[in-house]
Amino acid sequence: MHIAYLVLCHRDAAHIGRLARVLTQDTDAHVVVHVDAKSDMAPFAAALNGVPRVELLADRVAVWWGGLSAVCATQRLLERALRLPAVERLVLLQGADYPLRSNAQLHAFFAAHPRTEYIRACNAGSSASRYLYAKARYPQWFDRPNIAKRALNRFIRSADLRLKAPTVRRAGTPLQIYWGCAQWAVTRACAELFVAARDDAEFNRYFRSSFPADEIYFHTIAHNSEFSAATLHGGAEADVANVTELRNLHYFEYPHDVRIFTAADYAMLQATDALFVRKVTSAASGALLDLIDSGHAAEAQP
Repeated sequence: MHIAYLVLCHRDAAHIGRLARVLTQDTDAHVVVHVDAKSDMAPFAAALNGVPRVELLADRVAVWWGGLSAVCATQRLLERALRLPAVERLVLLQGADYPLRSNAQLHAFFAAHPRTEYIRACNAGSSASRYLYAKARYPQWFDRPNIAKRALNRFIRSADLRLKAPTVRRAGTPLQIYWGCAQWAVTRACAELFVAARDDAEFNRYFRSSFPADEIYFHTIAHNSEFSAATLHGGAEADVANVTELRNLHYFEYPHDVRIFTAADYAMLQATDALFVRKVTSAASGALLDLIDSGHAAEAQP
């Protein structure tokens, strides 16, 4: 099972270096990293220097949280990873993620589920829940934010202005809008379908005013295709009240903001069935990461 890890990041270069070293240790996995064009590349290049099978993308996008720019950056990661030889599984990570399982366990898991698409979602466009339909029906502008865009976004949300169509057209066909977690892990064939959407002007135009674009763009493609039946629950799921109900392979908690985990959470995290944890940082989570790495090392001992 040849895995490519796609990493979107903008800070904490030390953590990105650590993440890449762990993911490539004693394995043939590749790591492709996109650093936000608004961030200095130099610290990341230094942190990744000498790590095998890691590539920093030179063609970078300025990324704003929630905007289509995050999708554009992910598309570049996908395109590069699909040029790697024999990649079978593409795993999207963000800069505050870390593997809870060893590389041997990660490879065994994906080898045991070679056709499963880990991209859960529910139908946001047809939902009666404001929490969900807001993601499909409200026009929102998050790329290159300014005072006017922020004010307009607030007004649309407060007035419940469902101005966007509940469907998006692709190649002339209306597609339902689906929403789920930003992190996912898909097969090569599904990833190729994601990349094919890059040049569809009408389809992409819809997501310029969507929030959060990276949580609906890829999910809409996957769940309007044959790959929906290969997802964890065989298709779209019932309405949810919180994004934590649509976790794929990551463990995270999102009461108001995504919680940062520390060493005190180690036992709890190990007791989950998740493959990755989100969110960790070099400053707050160093002791936790040491415990995770020590556990992996102990597992590798004969």
